[in-house]
Formats: sequence, C-alpha cells, structure tokens
Amino acid sequence: MTKTVAELRSELDRLDAEIRTARQREVGGPLDQITDLMSQWSISLDDVSRHFRHRFGMEASDALLRRTDDPELTAFLTRAVRHILSDDPAPPACPRCASDNTWLVYRSSGYHPVPTFCCDACNRTFTRLHGTSIQNLPNKEKLFEFLPYLAHQHPLDSVAAEMRVTRATVMSWLRRLRALLWTLDPSGHYVARVRLGQKPARRERQFPY
Repeated sequence: MTKTVAELRSELDRLDAEIRTARQREVGGPLDQITDLMSQWSISLDDVSRHFRHRFGMEASDALLRRTDDPELTAFLTRAVRHILSDDPAPPACPRCASDNTWLVYRSSGYHPVPTFCCDACNRTFTRLHGTSIQNLPNKEKLFEFLPYLAHQHPLDSVAAEMRVTRATVMSWLRRLRALLWTLDPSGHYVARVRLGQKPARRERQFPY
C-alpha cells in the first residue's frame, strides 16, 4: 500500500530521532530505513530531470566516440568520469587516509546526486568526487557531451556556441579535465593528445629559388 507523504514524514521523524540517540556504529539499520523511505516520497521532477540528463550525457558520449579524432582519449576520460559520477552504493576507500573501513551514508538521490560515504578511521564523510579536479565543477551533466571536443583543434568560442555555454565554462572544463588526465596518467601520454583551444601551427612561407 502506498503511504501518504504525511505518513512517510512521520516515520522519518521517528527514525531520525532514533538515529540521533544511537551510537555511530548502531545507525546502519535506521539509516537504511530512512534512505528507503526518502526514495518513496522524494522522487520529484528534478530527480527525473537529473537522471535523464545524466543518462543522455553518457549516451551522447558513446555516440560521439565515432566522431572524435581520438576515440582512445575520449573513451579513457569517459570511463574515468563515469566512475567518479557513479551511483554505485558500494563504499570505496577513503580518499583522505586510504582506509577501507568505510560505509554508505546516503544513496544518490535528488538531494545527493552521488552517493555519500563515511570513513570510520578519520570520521569524515566523502563522495567519489572528493579530491578530484571536477569536484565542484558546475554543469557536470554536460561533461560527456564535451569530452569528444578535447581531441579537436577547435577554438573555445566555437565549442561554447555549439554547446550553448559560456567561453569561461569551456575553459574551466578544459582546465579541470587536463588536471584529471595528469592525475590518472602522470606520464602525460593522454594530456599531450588534448588539442582543444590550440592554435594551428603557422605554415612556413615557401620562397622560390
């Protein structure tokens, strides 16, 4: 039987009170119940929009792999960004102390676009975005559409016009993704293949003898 919003809110208040009075290691059960209850009544148009923007972005990147000058570079970054933005609830190692003693706090939802985890070792919360160059990047849902442009020697203004964003946004994406490539591949193999924004090499004038 579907519960009303009022009934769900009442249960949430009760469970929230239990959590506040319980020790940290005893909150797993009530916390999971709260997460499940929230998923029953917090589905909104924003959630639906976020889901389909994210899904469209991934599918757009798959389609554009066939149109990029460097499918390997695009595929490499696509896999990395998908992992960072993944809604997988399995807790990863802590990005601060590398401890594996971590647990799920919130599943991805309209309130939490990506899952939130907690580390028992340092007693701090984190997401897979923590410590990455795209952590606070706006318009993340457009990244998958943007990735194939990295291999093309296009002016930033033309890419901004095609994607209907500002030049500053394109510049920010470019800078952040170059930093991500350096983190993923310190050898510089992939970052050297980024051509977006580079000026064409000047041709040497040929003089007749």
